Amino acid sequence: MRKVRFAVVGLGTIGRVHISAVQKAPAAELVAVVDADAARAESMGKELGVPWYTAVEELVAREKIDVVNICTPSGLHLEPALAAVKGGCHVLVEKPLEVTVERCDQIIRACRRAGVKLGAIFQNRLFDANRMVWEAVRQQRFGRLILGVVNLKWWRSQDYYDAGAWRGTWAIDGGGAVMNQGIHRIDLLQWLFGEVESVYAHAACLAHERIEVEDTAVAVLRFKSGAVGSVIASTAAYPGFPARLEVHGDQGGTVVEDNKIIAWHGQDISPEEEAQVLGQFAGEKRAGAMADPAMLSHIGHERQIADMALAVLEDREPMVTGLEARKSVAIIEAIYASARSGQPVAVSIPELM
Repeated sequence: MRKVRFAVVGLGTIGRVHISAVQKAPAAELVAVVDADAARAESMGKELGVPWYTAVEELVAREKIDVVNICTPSGLHLEPALAAVKGGCHVLVEKPLEVTVERCDQIIRACRRAGVKLGAIFQNRLFDANRMVWEAVRQQRFGRLILGVVNLKWWRSQDYYDAGAWRGTWAIDGGGAVMNQGIHRIDLLQWLFGEVESVYAHAACLAHERIEVEDTAVAVLRFKSGAVGSVIASTAAYPGFPARLEVHGDQGGTVVEDNKIIAWHGQDISPEEEAQVLGQFAGEKRAGAMADPAMLSHIGHERQIADMALAVLEDREPMVTGLEARKSVAIIEAIYASARSGQPVAVSIPELM
């Protein structure tokens, strides 16, 4: 089996995660790196023994690349993605796909026109606990879903925001605790509960300076199914607490903390099954980044990048497509609109023509 040739664009913290994941994927190989900072690109290229570039246009002109991984800051995903597509490459974009639905759609349309694959990183979907919850929901083991809860009470120091001029800006970060950190669990909520009909939110910057965006937000969600949900997202909750996802139905429910199941109940779930499920995750190292993004587990990235390589080889869609990724951006745009207006806002996900 041939190996799929990957290049990683953007060599900050998350770019290094992608590099490591590509190196571990059996069907993938890293063949080049790109960063606008020439010194960083050169240093990483020499460290890894691969060619380095400062622009995607130069990369695709000189190298034979199958997949370009976009790991630049959130609001700078569009331009390198379009350049990669123009060069005939498939694209895998770190979350969020972009910072507005309109910019997401430009990437999706370009990939459709070029006939290339578009994947988006939402690695939490690939953790065993979340896959188990998804399968239970699919089998209706919790009955009718009535309530979904996300609590993301993390801590990011002032130094975290000061370390990058783009952090905490609307144009490039796309938002604060909701867009940057909360988006993963918002994606899980809509993946499990289905489309969101409307949101009502409050947001504020309460514990940081020199940022334009919120460090704390709360939102109430109504799903088209009739279920309701709540989202708390903060980077101001010292010292940082486990990320929590709750799924409740009229016949059962579950609680997941840092991608580890800590409660598993249902009318048809026996004490033996409950013990077995909880035992599966007992003692497992938490995959949390409550106070330090460097503590992020790489397991989900490794699985998703391995899937992207197989999607290319098998000529199928990746596990998380661009169309899936735009949903969480639309929900977050509505959360911000509600926080600004003080009114409930309908979630609008326009049909992509």
